[in-house]
Amino acid sequence: WCFDHYAFVGGADMAWMETTNTGFYRHQVSLFFARGAAHQYRKKWSWFIAMHYNGYDEQGNALSLAVPNYFRRDATHGPDHGQSPALYERSLYLAYLAGASFVYHEGWYEAMCRPKAGQTNVVELSPYGQAQKEWYGFTQSTPRGISYAPVALLVPFDQGYPQWGGNPWGVFRSERPDAMIDAFIYTIVPHSRDVKKGQEGCLSNSRYGDIYDVILPGTPRGPVSREVLGDYKVAILLGDHGGDKALADRLRAYVKAGGTLVLNLRQAGAHYPASFLGLDREGGPAAAVQGPARSPAGGAAVELPDAYDCERVRLRGAAPLLEDAAGNVLACLNAYGKGRVLVTTVDYLIPKEEISSAAGRRFPLVEFLMDRIVRDVLPLEVKGDVEYGLNKLGDGWLLYLINNRGVTKYANTAQRLDPSKIARVEVLLKEIRAEGLIEGRSQAAIPHNQADNTFTVDVPPGDIRIIKISE
Repeated sequence: WCFDHYAFVGGADMAWMETTNTGFYRHQVSLFFARGAAHQYRKKWSWFIAMHYNGYDEQGNALSLAVPNYFRRDATHGPDHGQSPALYERSLYLAYLAGASFVYHEGWYEAMCRPKAGQTNVVELSPYGQAQKEWYGFTQSTPRGISYAPVALLVPFDQGYPQWGGNPWGVFRSERPDAMIDAFIYTIVPHSRDVKKGQEGCLSNSRYGDIYDVILPGTPRGPVSREVLGDYKVAILLGDHGGDKALADRLRAYVKAGGTLVLNLRQAGAHYPASFLGLDREGGPAAAVQGPARSPAGGAAVELPDAYDCERVRLRGAAPLLEDAAGNVLACLNAYGKGRVLVTTVDYLIPKEEISSAAGRRFPLVEFLMDRIVRDVLPLEVKGDVEYGLNKLGDGWLLYLINNRGVTKYANTAQRLDPSKIARVEVLLKEIRAEGLIEGRSQAAIPHNQADNTFTVDVPPGDIRIIKISE
């Protein structure tokens, strides 16, 4: 459950996120909420790692609460039980690089140590212990800088968001504004879990990166501060914020000061005037979107296999970004003060049909927006099937690349790595002029293609590479 913001409202000085593999844990989603809550309230956050695994054995039998233990063997304990050492290692590095102040390991001796072969009462580090030792050495030798999260996802304060989305608080029926939140979050962090096939799926590769904080802007004490909003280049309004005038005033001030707000017309209400939106709303019945959609500036068409409705508008200063085949404006961009507002007209950017779950679905209009946003806010471009994120250093950047594919782990058997699942990643440095490229864990130099300002890294299955880009 993503409840970190509520702890801070209640007076906590630090919030913890917990991850394991029981239930539908999605580590990146929890991270975005925990880090966002800490940034919003100027507090600290930490990561609690449990080793349990609710999954299946290779015969398809359900096995609950399997946990690694090198000193006990039964149905739920054993040296090959629980989550994979590869997932544990990736979680450790992600916690450090994302900015956690503390990392706590549930269970220690029984998972991190194992009896040494041929000796009595002597132990050595297990694969989990070796991962922790190597990781801790990295934290002591490699400054992490500041985790780079230039995009704020603005979620309603009363959402009660579970990591898997769906029903708010796990109780109330999910409605279209809730499905909009899921559409964005499942686009940013795609579904990747299939424990019946040994796919843990707690971390997901994504072309959109780990560059998001979730902010709950309409707090009981009033709207989020201008200082907090000013930390973000882009703010995306998600869900139903109930026509909050004070929040609308704060968001308009954010844009006027230089920010970019992404807003759907279903969220606009009466508090966002035409001069802010850059358009007039025609009213009347919704228009059926005629696919495919295209950008007036060119580029690939956006195929729309599902049915959508949009609101009819007349542009008044805004520039069209996306139109359907009938000429209806689906997205436009308006300059306001020093900033911009990106307005979308499609009903919550989701299909007309009721969406029972966003897991495993694609949302082409959300993808169109996120592709544009990521391209605009990042100082580099990452091409490849990988999870990635950035940390700003005083003399450059850290870029982490995590390959979450190629690991098979059932609840009670050893992990298996598929060597064919290497992620070949190309990084375009754009305007960055790198003076050196070093892989932080191995300290190996990485060749830099000066001609097109790129470099290439191979990330083995279930592994991580951390590149220091010196400027």
